[in-house]
Amino acid sequence: MNLRRVGKTFIVCVSIILSTGCASAAAVSITPPAPSEPQPQETVVVNTPAPPETTILYEQRLISLEWPEKIRLGDSDRIQVTLEVDEFGNITPTAIYEENQITGEPILIPDLYEAYYLNIEARLDMAGIKIYPAGTTSVNMQKGKTVRLFWSISPKQTGYFRGTIWVYINMIPKEGGGPVIQEVLISKPIEIKGVSVLGMPANVTRWVGFIGATTSGFLGLPFIETLFGWLFRKLVKRYKKE
Repeated sequence: MNLRRVGKTFIVCVSIILSTGCASAAAVSITPPAPSEPQPQETVVVNTPAPPETTILYEQRLISLEWPEKIRLGDSDRIQVTLEVDEFGNITPTAIYEENQITGEPILIPDLYEAYYLNIEARLDMAGIKIYPAGTTSVNMQKGKTVRLFWSISPKQTGYFRGTIWVYINMIPKEGGGPVIQEVLISKPIEIKGVSVLGMPANVTRWVGFIGATTSGFLGLPFIETLFGWLFRKLVKRYKKE
């Protein structure tokens, strides 16, 4: 038997096994959501505090929500709320990442920027998920400007997490003295799945993948082949003597 050829075969087999294990540990399979039939959207009209006989102009916007379908345990992702001006009603909500879920809804906001401060307020209610910033977050809205709000989220364990995104508009009189008016723009139930690889958090799987890749590369060096061949021949000779 050609011992050198057997030694080479042994080294190649070890390298293939380690490379396969590395790829399996480091990769996460994410199945994209099945395409759904587009549903007609009704335009949400925000009530105005102006007297009924007053002619009110409206600013047409698209409010879109984007959230991840899955998050690996130990990783973080984000949920985003966007209100962008959609004067002609032809904007299509587009996800930043293909695997994310996204929904969009047209909305008419009264053009009261001269008399009122318009403020967008949002809250994410979801148990079992670490949320930052916690509680309510808000931002002032200016005429013709896009508004964005987002949360950074990280699952504490694997499983399904269900919650609701609440978005409000606050109309605050500039002159003072009048009541602050709050209207609900949208309340959207969402679901996120916390996943793991082989029951391990994401940072552990990355280290396993790194170690596997490093070991596989090390075994591919030329002098390693010679070393393993020499060790293999030594073992065979020792076995024959016994």
